Amino acid sequence: MDRISPNYLRGMFAVGRGIVGVLALTTAQCGAGAGLRVEYERLSTFPRVNARGEHVAVAVPLSVVQALIEKKLAERAIEKSFGFPVLGLGIKVALRRVAIESTRACAECLGLRVMFDVTAGKQAPASIEVAGEFPVEAALLGGRVDISLRLSRARALVLKLAAGWKEKVAAWVAALAPRGLLRKVIQSSVPAVIDKLSSGVLALARAALAGLGVDLDRFARFSFALPALKPGTEIPLNSVSVRSTDDSVVAVATTTLSTSDDPLDGMAIPAGPWALTMLVRGQTLFDAVLYAMSRGLAPSRFNAKGKPDPKGDFRVSFEWRQRDGGTVRVHFWKLSSPAGVVTLEGKLSLALAADRSLEVKTDGLRVVSKRGDFLFEVGVWLKSELWGTTHDMVKKVAIPASIKIGGRNVPVSIRRVRVIDSGVVVESDLPTD
Repeated sequence: MDRISPNYLRGMFAVGRGIVGVLALTTAQCGAGAGLRVEYERLSTFPRVNARGEHVAVAVPLSVVQALIEKKLAERAIEKSFGFPVLGLGIKVALRRVAIESTRACAECLGLRVMFDVTAGKQAPASIEVAGEFPVEAALLGGRVDISLRLSRARALVLKLAAGWKEKVAAWVAALAPRGLLRKVIQSSVPAVIDKLSSGVLALARAALAGLGVDLDRFARFSFALPALKPGTEIPLNSVSVRSTDDSVVAVATTTLSTSDDPLDGMAIPAGPWALTMLVRGQTLFDAVLYAMSRGLAPSRFNAKGKPDPKGDFRVSFEWRQRDGGTVRVHFWKLSSPAGVVTLEGKLSLALAADRSLEVKTDGLRVVSKRGDFLFEVGVWLKSELWGTTHDMVKKVAIPASIKIGGRNVPVSIRRVRVIDSGVVVESDLPTD
């Protein structure tokens, strides 16, 4: 048998190694493409099966609510007279103010104090107060977040008598009576006067809130539209809840787009009595972009130069990194062979344009990872032109120019827009008239 030469063995080994490498490369290409397609489809399919969490929050300061109630109360006088014919005493009670405040009694209600001025002829006036609470409700109506204050359903009303109240009534009665025995007899009726007046004031407060409250229910109602890329791309909402804080009423909405388990932080109320705040979670904002792409309302495929192309090889997704005030990751996907995904990281920057829209840019993008087929990994498909144009894929986000208060459109002016760790905060001012 002829002896096999070492050179022949080395040649056969090289051929075998090449065949194995080609097979491995082919297998990797097929496996990467299929896996990446499943991964991308999971990101770009809506509604999310497991959508949950706090995605959008809208805050109305209590100062705004208070100002609206006072404006409505100024349109109507509410008063009642109580007579005591035996004593020759007449007492007039007039509603002076309804004050709104936070309460720890429940998370979905506000406290209220109904204040009355009490006068008896030319005697020095006094005041009396009824305290209670009323529910605050939130609902989704036509893709908008709706906050309603239900003053007509005020509950747990109790009379609050100021210190010295009994002495004040006794002084009124005493001023009517002559000295001597008759005066003592008349003064003995003071407890009855106080009881009748107290129950009358409590009934007056209930009647005033039941009647006037119906008007206030319609008047103290706020309806907010959410930011959108363009008409038809509004963020789809799933549910909403409401809670009161020391300073405001906050409606928190869940969308059908995102999954998040951490609370939506950063709802600090801006200074000023006529200011509103909206916070959109950063990932929800980007998921809204993908949602628009999935519905054909925004370009979803791009060519190697980063230009929209319905037959382009590249798709895109975005990831909000909840740190450092809005770090963003942009993922470029190539699902055809050679398949892969490259990830860039940068900072989100926002600017308010002249047309009241938000200009969105991603600055300082750099490649932080890439994975996929061998040819993709070595950079054959990494196009520098693409990375330079990523900020153009989401150019503007429209901010609603008004909100509805009591069914009436009220223009708002954007005070500022800022990026925080959890998302984007929009602060707006209402007109003061």
